Amino acid sequence: MNLTAQLTGSMQLVSAFSNQITFDPFTHELRRATVFGLGFNKTVNNKPQWLTAQGGKNRTISGRVFQDLNVDGLSEPAEPGIANVAIQVEDEIPVLTDAQGRFQFRNLKGGTYVVRMSVASIRGPYRVTTPVTITLDLTRQKRGEINFGIVNFARVEGKVYNDYLMNSARQPDAPAIRDVKILLTGEGVRRETLVDSAGEFGFDRLNPGDYQVDVEPETAPPNFEVLPGPKIHVTPAQINTVELPLRALRSLAGHVIYETKSSGVSIPLAHVRISIAGAVTVTDASGAFLVRNLPAGKLKWNLVPLKPIRSGISVPGGVLELGRDPFEGQGVRIAISNPDLADVLTATKPVIPEGPNGPKQ
Repeated sequence: MNLTAQLTGSMQLVSAFSNQITFDPFTHELRRATVFGLGFNKTVNNKPQWLTAQGGKNRTISGRVFQDLNVDGLSEPAEPGIANVAIQVEDEIPVLTDAQGRFQFRNLKGGTYVVRMSVASIRGPYRVTTPVTITLDLTRQKRGEINFGIVNFARVEGKVYNDYLMNSARQPDAPAIRDVKILLTGEGVRRETLVDSAGEFGFDRLNPGDYQVDVEPETAPPNFEVLPGPKIHVTPAQINTVELPLRALRSLAGHVIYETKSSGVSIPLAHVRISIAGAVTVTDASGAFLVRNLPAGKLKWNLVPLKPIRSGISVPGGVLELGRDPFEGQGVRIAISNPDLADVLTATKPVIPEGPNGPKQ
């Protein structure tokens, strides 16, 4: 039996009585039970605001089209806007960006929208740094912002590094060199910038043409060699990447001499060939040598015989390890005590002083 009482125009009190036959699992018998129920019925004529996804035409989409000067895809206050670029939201009438590159769509319903930038409306050469079609969900939020990045200029960017292998090829672990000045020159153009802490630099808003990029030698670290920079050709909306190597000056100087334990006399050996890391130098008349432009790392060195050597005679050699910073090694002394070895190392046989019992060995 059901009983209903109308409390208000939209509210009812509902009660119900019913008899039910249930099974008692403890006594394993069927039992008769009376069930009483009480509740309310509420009539709703309009859907509540919290159940409505759209919530009316109170959504707004805004944003701007900007010159992405640092080519990172993010709009920054210092990056100027681009005017007269067409933006469209779904089937809405496209709007053109204003002088600051801004656009806005108002009175939109809640929901998901696809926003498009018309690339056909962009004048001149360009590249985009953001997607040209972006989906925005305005189901819960009332405002959405979308920015479109464009590169409509040429850019030169690069890195200055320690060319520790002396081969003008940047290694993955090559140390960056910072705080040096970079010069960019072209026809009627001279611009300069400082390298940042990561060794990187960039020049924006370049007109098409030919340019030279160099490190200003006066700003290079002490005892680093500055190499001539590259010449590059810049075309519209192109990004040119250059790498500028600086080489730490590493050198090794010393003498090659002939001496014996018994005589105690040192004789300079002239015209002895010394190979270090593949570079060969020759001692002068005083037995002195100097090797420049050595790379960093473990370097093999050895004396180079000018004549065949007899069995049992060893040619001096070894491994020299140099760091990546500038290095000036002086006072290196390579002593030869075997006269047979000295004879095959130099074109001029050394004159050995004679003692009371003949030549001293």
